[in-house]
Amino acid sequence: MAVPLPTQKTASLDAFAALVAGPALGAVGLIFNRATMLGPAATAGWRLVFSLLLTGWRIRSLPPRALWTWMGLAGLFYAADLALWYAAIIRTSLMSATLIINIYPAIVALLAWPLLGEKPTRRLTTGLALTLIGGAIVALRPQAAGGAAQAAEAYVGAILTLCAAFVYAGYTVVTSRVTVELGSTTATFWTNLIAIPLLFAVTLISGEATAISDWRSLWPVLGLAVFGGVAQLTFAYALQRLPAAFAAMGSHLSLIFTGIVGWAIYSEPITQEHLLGGVLIVGGLIWAKEKKAG
Repeated sequence: MAVPLPTQKTASLDAFAALVAGPALGAVGLIFNRATMLGPAATAGWRLVFSLLLTGWRIRSLPPRALWTWMGLAGLFYAADLALWYAAIIRTSLMSATLIINIYPAIVALLAWPLLGEKPTRRLTTGLALTLIGGAIVALRPQAAGGAAQAAEAYVGAILTLCAAFVYAGYTVVTSRVTVELGSTTATFWTNLIAIPLLFAVTLISGEATAISDWRSLWPVLGLAVFGGVAQLTFAYALQRLPAAFAAMGSHLSLIFTGIVGWAIYSEPITQEHLLGGVLIVGGLIWAKEKKAG
């Protein structure tokens, strides 16, 4: 497939700000996800339908034919990630689910080397190790949604989140490649457009609630479209300007934001393990970004 590898990316203040804003907006969007009356795949599908209003008006042409396969993969990975993630966070606490999905940067780092030519440096590897150690410390105390002692539901949510981590790693690598050619807005639009029919196909197979019948079923989807859509755009913007493995580590900041939302809205406790893990995760991100003197 004749798609040129991206040129070396360098960090910038606006890209780093986008990397922080994406997880913050995504964490707020989780409130709307738990308020929805629809099934997980239907919620994701309608969210993307409304999100197209944020991006579609600027799109005037199809992607180059050389990128069609890559765009198809991006849409497939994104649809799978949303369906799995939305199904997980109604069963597992926000902090537990976010911690589990944060194993995906390790998968990204492995895939980015052969596919994107982004060989991990020793500093990046060290930062990645710190973030994963922090995630492992916090993951020792998984919780069910709302902090309840529902072990079976929590384990189901954990398995779903683990699957989401693998497909999100694929989405990150593929999106990092196509945004170089198309830009973040165009890549996001076509990814969403491809993912929508896949998500509604899942709703037909699963038989979950799909129709928006009144305001109570509409407002959570609109909230997800705004917060989730902007979060996706900011993450794609960061991927366009930062190495894929480093951008993936930046999403670890979602641990902080989802922890705050889970504690403030759903009374899901923040433990000492959460705090220690958060320090290691943020420290790993800062270490990976900072350049050596000289």
